[in-house]
Parts: sequence; C-alpha cells; structure tokens
Amino acid sequence: MSRLRRLEITGKIFFITCNVKQKTKTLSPNERTLLLRVTGDLRVRWGFRLFAYGVLPSHWHALIEPAPQHTISGVLHEIKRVSALQINRRRGATGPLWQARFYDRFLRRARDFRETFAYIHANPVRDGFVRHPGAWPWSSYRCYFGGGACLLAVDPIDVPLDDRARI
Repeated sequence: MSRLRRLEITGKIFFITCNVKQKTKTLSPNERTLLLRVTGDLRVRWGFRLFAYGVLPSHWHALIEPAPQHTISGVLHEIKRVSALQINRRRGATGPLWQARFYDRFLRRARDFRETFAYIHANPVRDGFVRHPGAWPWSSYRCYFGGGACLLAVDPIDVPLDDRARI
C-alpha cells in the first residue's frame, strides 16, 4: 500500500478529523477534556490557531491553521502523541490510541469555513449524544454562542460575508 503524501503548505486553515483506533476503548468524558487540555498546551508551544473543535467518544474534528514554520502533519502528530501518552498512562495501557492516519482538507473559501464550522458543532446532535449543540461541553459551540463554560478558548476569525471570498 502506498503512503499518501500530504501537502506541505502553511497559511491555510485545515479541517481535520482524527479517529480513535479501531478496537480501542472510546474516549471517556475525562479523556475528552484531557485531549482539549493537551491541544491548548500545544497550541501555545507550537503557535497554531484553533477556530473550532468538537471531541466525541470515537473521533474529533478541528479547524486549525498551523504556524508558518509547521505543517498540519507535524501539529497533528504532536497532539496525537502527547494525548495518547497521557490517556494510556491513565488507562494503564500501552500502544496506539489514534488511527495512524488522519483526514485533512484545507479550506479555500468563506463558504467552506462556515459549512465546516456548522458541521463540527452539529456533530454531537447528528450522532445522537445531545439535542442541541450547546449541550455538548467538548465543542467550541459555547465559545461562540454561550450557554455554558467553554473548555478551550478559540482564536477569533473574521470570515468575509461573500461565500466565494478566499480565506
């Protein structure tokens, strides 16, 4: 099987999806919070921007813009590495926690950003965990729309009103 090559670009906002490895225990509420804490700590050290996130038991999504000196692969590798070490330590487990690969797509237009932003926040509702996005604490929905504590603050972004505008 050939290895998929990732774009080595910076200055773009990426929509990422990262899944828990198959046949691995899903993330507990405390582990979801830990993943957000790790992401926040690494965000400070690596200088990436975070515009939206949603952590579910089996996977998580985010809108991330890597710092110019880093790639999305490097950022995700570090988040997955550090979070797996800490979660495995808590579980008394070893081995991979996350699937080896992750899904990424860079956003080109304002419409892409808005649609992906809505998709991330609607995910817990679509999956049947809650009836309203604000009821899911492991998402950035509350950072934007209130209704409870925001577990990890997000970076501000000014998305153009024109759906076709490049971001």
